[in-house]
Amino acid sequence: MLADPDLSAKVQAADALDLVEKPLSAAAEAAAENLVKTLRALAKVRVIRYWGRKGATMLPFAEYPGLYSRPEIVLIVASTGGPQALQVILRNLPADFPLPIVIVQHQDGQFLESMLHWLGSLTPLPLKLALPGERPQPGYVYLAPPGTHLRLSYDGRFLSDPETAGYLHVPSGDILLTSVAEVYGANAIGVILTGMGNDGAAGLLRMRQQRARTIAQDEKSSVVFGMPKEAIAIGAVEFIEPLENIARALVRLANEGRDDRTV
Repeated sequence: MLADPDLSAKVQAADALDLVEKPLSAAAEAAAENLVKTLRALAKVRVIRYWGRKGATMLPFAEYPGLYSRPEIVLIVASTGGPQALQVILRNLPADFPLPIVIVQHQDGQFLESMLHWLGSLTPLPLKLALPGERPQPGYVYLAPPGTHLRLSYDGRFLSDPETAGYLHVPSGDILLTSVAEVYGANAIGVILTGMGNDGAAGLLRMRQQRARTIAQDEKSSVVFGMPKEAIAIGAVEFIEPLENIARALVRLANEGRDDRTV
């Protein structure tokens, strides 16, 4: 239990790279080993700060060719540095954004409530936890719950999968993106943001193989380029964009085929 329920929000606002739970005594040895591994990895991280980004002017971005289809959902996977990247994206999306957005952010489950509150305060879009049996609604932002994998069923509902063996990250971005590739086919947009490792790369490739639109954050704006780099290396990425461009790109892709608006 957190002594300060707003701790996560305060730490994220201070641009922390990661949050690690202080364990009970029985789990201290295993947690210490995990902490050492995390610190060694983070020691190699090139820190990128986004000073004064509120209301930032979007940079020019690549022209997008006509859509193969009409997107119905956006998926975002992020890890180390993800909360700061998510705040840049969410606060630059308009209140009339037409698609549901589902986010997998690798983070300790005890920080979930404050994470929801913090991200929800940054965007005009309603933000909530993705609940099993619920259908994602247009204009809503959903955060994948901790401790279980999240999928989309063939009738478009959230499914919870408690089988976690063999997965480093729970929830797994790969599992969510793969399910979306199977259910939505080309009618989806997948985004891989900053993070260590390769979670999301294989799932994004499945989406790309279904002719969905796929975006990766570029190296310069990534705190850790691991996940985007892996996705790019296997051919899963259609567009590589700086962080400041991603919200604008999402609006463009979401609205093409719906009306004549430009951004």
